[in-house]
Amino acid sequence: MRHPPFRKASFAVIGALLAAAAPRGEAAEPPPAANGLSAEDWRVDLEFARAQMPLRHANLFHTITPEQFGAAFDRLTADLDRLAEHEVIVRLAEIVAAVGDGHSRLTLPMDPGTGFFSGHTGTAAARVATFRQLPLRLARTGEGYVVTATDPRHAGLLGSRVVDIDGRPIAEADSAVAPVVNRDNDHQLADLLPWFMVVPEVLNARGVSPSMERSRWRFVDSSGRVHVRELQPVARGVETQWQVLPAADWPGGPPEGASPKLWFADIERPSAVYVRVAEIADQPETSFAAFAASLQAHLAVTSHRRLILDLRGNPGGDNSLNAPLVRSLVRTPWVSDPAALFVLIDGGTFSAAMNLVEDLEHWLPAVFVGSGTGARPNSYGDARKLELPRSGLTIRLSSLYWQNHPNDNRAAIEPLIPAQPTLDDLRALRDPVAVALASLDEVPATLTGTWRGTLFVEFRHVSVELIVPGSAAGQGSLSIRDLGVDAAEMHVVEITGGMLRGTVQRRSTELATAARAGGDRLTGWIDYRGQRYPMVLARQATD
Repeated sequence: MRHPPFRKASFAVIGALLAAAAPRGEAAEPPPAANGLSAEDWRVDLEFARAQMPLRHANLFHTITPEQFGAAFDRLTADLDRLAEHEVIVRLAEIVAAVGDGHSRLTLPMDPGTGFFSGHTGTAAARVATFRQLPLRLARTGEGYVVTATDPRHAGLLGSRVVDIDGRPIAEADSAVAPVVNRDNDHQLADLLPWFMVVPEVLNARGVSPSMERSRWRFVDSSGRVHVRELQPVARGVETQWQVLPAADWPGGPPEGASPKLWFADIERPSAVYVRVAEIADQPETSFAAFAASLQAHLAVTSHRRLILDLRGNPGGDNSLNAPLVRSLVRTPWVSDPAALFVLIDGGTFSAAMNLVEDLEHWLPAVFVGSGTGARPNSYGDARKLELPRSGLTIRLSSLYWQNHPNDNRAAIEPLIPAQPTLDDLRALRDPVAVALASLDEVPATLTGTWRGTLFVEFRHVSVELIVPGSAAGQGSLSIRDLGVDAAEMHVVEITGGMLRGTVQRRSTELATAARAGGDRLTGWIDYRGQRYPMVLARQATD
């Protein structure tokens, strides 16, 4: 049974989210004793945060209004005497998340053993009780949350879908926790939410679970069997021996001696040079610049004429390191050929990785595959730390505004070839990108017919139709109606071996079209005044 997709929170409802206190479970436990901090200590911290956040952020009120911001602090201050310590922290995290950019956040005081929410530069220990984790990890798909890792005791849950938590349907739990999550857009929200969903202090503060010490979860496995488990937090300081849902075998692992975060290899499914960049940073095995240089040298001698650059899950790092990698690709002539460069992105592609995506989009006819990026092209970043004086909690605030282009109002860079993991993909250990690109090596017998799809041009996706004749002697046509091109005559220059080249005369300007077929997909670009705009088309069935 296919379950409805989750609704994703919108910044349009920030005012409503902050207007009310976090919901409470009906059978909530009495608040545990605070870890030495008085209500007065918290008042000092809240006053400090309220005063300093507008001064430290590049533009704090780009999404939330000053009135909403002030009212949220007023409500939290008024509620201090009835809130437990973890509730104060989660409420403060909501306020910071409402700022509305992915870099600005309250770093939750997680137990070091959890291994998340630490940031690139680490975070000083706060003077509060650390938050814990439940003994499982989740992935969020359109069909729901899937268990991807557990402790040994619950290994039988791997691949199961979460149905509810303490009687709350998982979609309701998802919506309850979402306001705590920092995000640039809904893609980043979907990427980060699974981490927050396994923090018992967050679940309790948001009214999902009445207890922080135990919660009742219901799951359904791939055979339809229902499993009910009472989960307890992993004790502080205890390292979990994770049992992990195996990953897809595509594209394989890094060569011996290579960094797991920076590596490349020739692969055959499809035939390509696969490049993994998991972080924009120097690694113990190699500097980023040296890695870019070795990649360029390999691209000069390899027999492959296709490059797959995987930036999925890349949280960023130092964007000043991007230039050598971009230059290495621009200086390799065949990388600009039609259907030669595929860049894999998702909601975890963020910060300096997003800057890299923008550079590739600008300088090369890159075809993006996967799901939308976790950052906006124009976005706030370069977070600076603000430590609260009494609790020692750290708020990170964006200090710069990175502008790709003044007319670029996109919430994300979206793929031309969508390939987002589904519940079935995770259970089948299948990478949807591998499925989406599998047909690239399949040369069809003929290109004749009608092809329709999407062209990326000037920060938007527009519809395009290409009618291909039976031979180079015939005339085809090109339509991009959003741009005023309607059945313009196309002179075919080449049509052989799955390759199509043609020209269209538009007033005094010539449009050059080049595309390569793989199965029932035609991938390439339209060259207008020296700028190559990527497109992906699908063959249309004939009547």
